[in-house]
Amino acid sequence: MGNKKKNLAYRSEGRFGLTVALIPLIGYLMFQLVPLCVAISTMFVDMKGYQLDTMPSRSMHPF
Repeated sequence: MGNKKKNLAYRSEGRFGLTVALIPLIGYLMFQLVPLCVAISTMFVDMKGYQLDTMPSRSMHPF
């Protein structure tokens, strides 16, 4: 019975450790992938200034 409690404790510590490790990783991905996706998408459209709502499609011809 003591071994089962020990495994449960290790499992809950493992989940907590994974959660703590994933928080900065998710934040990094959000703040790196979102600007990257916006930069790539704006290569294929005409846009007035930095107004993202004025992005009509140019049918995948960037130049």
